[in-house]
Amino acid sequence: MYKIPQPDLQIDFSLALGKIRSLYLQDALSKVVRVLDITEIDHQLAAHVPKESLASLASNGLVGSWCFRCP
Repeated sequence: MYKIPQPDLQIDFSLALGKIRSLYLQDALSKVVRVLDITEIDHQLAAHVPKESLASLASNGLVGSWCFRCP
């Protein structure tokens, strides 16, 4: 008979991932973008990202701030 190990490692990893989501991943980016001046973000993206790349994202319903980081 097989003995299935306790899922402690997987549970710990899931909890750690949940904690970092609010600091480093899309949840954190959404919170920051919500309070910043969107025109300033767009201005910085236009200065650092090729127009073709931004247009390609926009044609798929995405915004540049989700894929490109700007100062």
